[in-house]
Order: sequence, then C-alpha cells, then structure tokens
Amino acid sequence: MHNDELRRRSHKGSRLLEMVSAKLDKLKASVAARRIKDPATIGRRIESALSSAKMSKHIKVDVAVGSFDYSIDPESVAKEAALDGIYVIRTTVDKKQLDSAGVV
Repeated sequence: MHNDELRRRSHKGSRLLEMVSAKLDKLKASVAARRIKDPATIGRRIESALSSAKMSKHIKVDVAVGSFDYSIDPESVAKEAALDGIYVIRTTVDKKQLDSAGVV
C-alpha cells in the first residue's frame, strides 16, 4: 500500500476520534450541568455518539447516576493503526496448486 494512502487512513481515524470526543465532551458537559442524570439516558446518548463513527472499541466509559466520564484507549488505537491496510487471506488450496500471488 502506498504511503499516501496509509497517511490518509490514519488521518481519517484521527478525525473520527476527534468527532466522537467532541460529542462525548458535549454530553459530559450536559451531565455535569445536571441536565441529564439518568444512567440509561446517558448510555443511550453514548451509544448514539459512538455508533456513527464505529469507534466504540477505542473508548472506555464510566457511567453512574448523574456522572459520566470517558477515555480513549491508546493501546487499542495503536493496535488498529498497526494493522490498518493489512488483510489476512486464508485458503484451503494447497501451495503446490496455487502460490500466494495466485490467491490474491
């Protein structure tokens, strides 16, 4: 894969995390201002913020009555970035019949 493509994908992931963080920060402010107290309501709002970007695997949340906090898991982000653009292809065809280039 070309380096420009890798940079573009990395930038897209960063933008998505920033977008989710902005939504969660807004929710956190609403909870801190006591406009939202119910944990179920907070949870639904969190789901809504995370579902649009499919970034829930990178976010750790802590919800209680009248409180909400979150953090971004740097290990999870780093693991995904390391594997970005890598695809595993498995086949039952014997190597003698088809080499790696022939599989792809």
